[in-house]
Amino acid sequence: MSTYKAVESIIKGNFYFEFGLQNRILNLTQLARLIKPLVSKRLDKNIEISSIKMSLSRLQGQIKDKIIPHKLIVEDVSMKKNLCSLTLYKTRENQENVSKFQNYCTHKEKFFTRSESNKEIAISFSQDLILELIKFKLDNYKFIQKDLGAVLVSIPVEYINIKGVFQYFIQKVTMQNINLLEIGSTYTELIFYMREKDLSLAANTFLDLQT
Repeated sequence: MSTYKAVESIIKGNFYFEFGLQNRILNLTQLARLIKPLVSKRLDKNIEISSIKMSLSRLQGQIKDKIIPHKLIVEDVSMKKNLCSLTLYKTRENQENVSKFQNYCTHKEKFFTRSESNKEIAISFSQDLILELIKFKLDNYKFIQKDLGAVLVSIPVEYINIKGVFQYFIQKVTMQNINLLEIGSTYTELIFYMREKDLSLAANTFLDLQT
């Protein structure tokens, strides 16, 4: 594999790199330094920055104008307020109790999400049900965050295969100096958790992407 082919395989399909090259907003020398370890790894040898920069310059000249959209759109934006986030150790008992609490929230038509890793269970739910945690034996939590809100964003299904699409929407929030506390997703919906005070700004940022 040539240096050019290695650089091309790294750049193409990466939303930010392609967008930056297309709009001539990237410093090629700095980008070459950034991807140098990736290129060297693919070619299994040390590659000079000058060689990578030449490949970037060649690739930049080949990218067609507007091949990458300047703005990705969203199909729907909604907000949830007065939420609480809870993290528990992943035990059989906690899993069973979380399932019972989830059914309870569903019956009450209250917001509820759940995610699990190897060692932890994380749930988000309406804060007005926080006193019910004792009833469901979920008061032995590892960590809790109160006074949260969530912005739910629906995106077109066509975006699923765009590399970097999640980062694009995350950046829209972080550029507003909003601290994202958690992120969740389903097939075409992203859920951004943050402090309630940041909800309006985040929601308006996404609403601007509807047109």
